[in-house]
Amino acid sequence: MFDLLTALLDSWSLWNRAAGRADDGMRWRRAYLALTYGCGAYRPYEDLVREAALETGVAAKAAENLVTSWDSLQPWPEAPGLLRGLRDRAIPI
Repeated sequence: MFDLLTALLDSWSLWNRAAGRADDGMRWRRAYLALTYGCGAYRPYEDLVREAALETGVAAKAAENLVTSWDSLQPWPEAPGLLRGLRDRAIPI
């Protein structure tokens, strides 16, 4: 099992681009993760992204940019090879 948005896909670069700077993107992403892990009941992803942007001083437009840019996510360079290796080692059920 993998966390899709950090282990297989390079979502970090997307957050950084949406924020405009790498350090802002990382700070914003960390705030988002803290909200996500601490929120208890389900809350919409977009709401948490916007709230984290406000909390960290990242422009509100950055949250919209992040959400509308999901289709540009790319895998980490090593992810395809890793998945092929796991597939080749899989035990048939």
